[in-house]
Amino acid sequence: MARPATAQGWHQLSPQEQQILSPLRPDWDRLEPQRKEKWRGLAQRYPRMGPSEQERIQQQMRPWAELTPDQRRAAREQYQSFRSLPPDKRQEIRQRWEPYRSLPPDARQQYYNRPPQQYNGPPQQYNGPPQQYNGPPQQYNGRPQQYNGPPQQYNAPPQSRDGGPRQYRPQSYGPPHLPPPGR
Repeated sequence: MARPATAQGWHQLSPQEQQILSPLRPDWDRLEPQRKEKWRGLAQRYPRMGPSEQERIQQQMRPWAELTPDQRRAAREQYQSFRSLPPDKRQEIRQRWEPYRSLPPDARQQYYNRPPQQYNGPPQQYNGPPQQYNGPPQQYNGRPQQYNGPPQQYNAPPQSRDGGPRQYRPQSYGPPHLPPPGR
């Protein structure tokens, strides 16, 4: 299937292109011509992709099309910086993201909807996704919590000069408190 040099309207696409690019249909006529051409190029490569890659493309197509040009540029830059990392660092980052990916959809949405944190400049080091979500707090089940014994270090009370326990007595550094005059 050869594609013309000019971008077309939705109804001028081939049936195969329409099927592959169906997530973009509502926004197709508003896309810039160069973006239409890029999507059509993807539609041409699509039949040669494996089933898992085709599924991934379909899931990511609509959110990607909705990004602004600046957001797409930032995503491309982030992807390129990820690809330039050594393989062991890339694997470490993938492992850090795994707990986030395994969160139930409602927990991911809750994380996504959290209030933005104060911006303190670009991060110095990538710290991965948030810690694993363990569900809502556990309810009290009526059993006492496990007793783990006394603290590991015992802090004895201070000793006086003669070796006995120190006596704490309030000290007064000013005049005694007197009631106001006239009472």
